[in-house]
Amino acid sequence: MTKLWKFYWDCGRMGSLEGLFVASEAQVSKIIGKHVYFGEVLGKHSDISGNISQDSLELIDIDADAVAKILAVTGPTVSGYNPFDYWEPEEDEDLAEEPEEDLFDFSMFLGKDADQAVLALEERLPGYDVGAYHQNAIVTADYRLDRIRVWHDDDNHVVDVSRG
Repeated sequence: MTKLWKFYWDCGRMGSLEGLFVASEAQVSKIIGKHVYFGEVLGKHSDISGNISQDSLELIDIDADAVAKILAVTGPTVSGYNPFDYWEPEEDEDLAEEPEEDLFDFSMFLGKDADQAVLALEERLPGYDVGAYHQNAIVTADYRLDRIRVWHDDDNHVVDVSRG
């Protein structure tokens, strides 16, 4: 489950780096002790880099539904600096979480009533924009991680479900 985190680094007389971001506890535990390179974000020749410590990250205690809504609107970086954007994991490190269940396996909805599928997906994925569309509908081509499209035929039976 993803949570809201605050990042803060005091960089002495050059200033400080701070930000709000969304990540799971498992993802945050993987970045603790890892080297991140921010570059010259505090001005020419500032060259900010270092290892992420537990002290530089603070868990913000808010409702899980609120975190899902924040994630849907802003993506993982809410504001400021997200250390994950400046960390390059080693090739053998996998940042992706192992989900308890695959929330994005939509195969069980195929052939079902599209309206019921939309309701089930809205409950399963709070904060996502879920909508039903005829299989021949013309829709925008932009890709949004917080959007689920339920495609149906003339009889309102689900023929496909896509994310984006």
